[in-house]
Amino acid sequence: MPTLLFFTGFSLYLIVFFGCVGALKENTLFLASYGIFIFCCLIPIIAAGVLAFLQREKLVDPKARLEDGLKSYQQDSSKQEFIDFIQTRFKCCGIESYKDWQANRYFSCSSPVPTACGVPFSCCKKSIQGNRQCGYDAGKLKTDADRLENGVYSKGCVVVVGFIKDVINLVIGVMFAGLIFIIVAMIMAFSFRAQIREVQKNARFQSELGIQRGF
Repeated sequence: MPTLLFFTGFSLYLIVFFGCVGALKENTLFLASYGIFIFCCLIPIIAAGVLAFLQREKLVDPKARLEDGLKSYQQDSSKQEFIDFIQTRFKCCGIESYKDWQANRYFSCSSPVPTACGVPFSCCKKSIQGNRQCGYDAGKLKTDADRLENGVYSKGCVVVVGFIKDVINLVIGVMFAGLIFIIVAMIMAFSFRAQIREVQKNARFQSELGIQRGF
């Protein structure tokens, strides 16, 4: 992280330096360098924006995605990994609450398997997830306090996933605004450079014309 911050700060310093010196000294080389630096900034911003948009598409309907993953748990490995990641990372269980696991054939209280009336290990605190049976019989505990005491989370994940979607939308908006600003700055830099070169060209022409008249 310190290395990244240093690199980012140094890059911003170079961009500002070339822009300011190029404008104050009317140096076309510095202005061209400034424009190129600005253009290079577009690439990671566009890449990050596309990535954020793709992640947003995956969360178009957070509740439906969670419901699908919950029902397919232990039947679809990719959906199981998604649910386990969400529950472990955000310390939640189920969609609205841990009770939603009753909709899964393996965790329903009517199931004949040992996981009946339980929840997946990813509903447990990370410190006890090594015990893959930590969520067994969690549905039989009477209160959320009892579940928490046993290391099992009770709150649902839909609020968390919905919040992530809102954050991604905000990030996309900020990136779009930044993209417009960078494009405008790049256009202004090259436009100013073109104007300076035109002035310099006219000045040279006037100088050469004056010399010719002198002869």
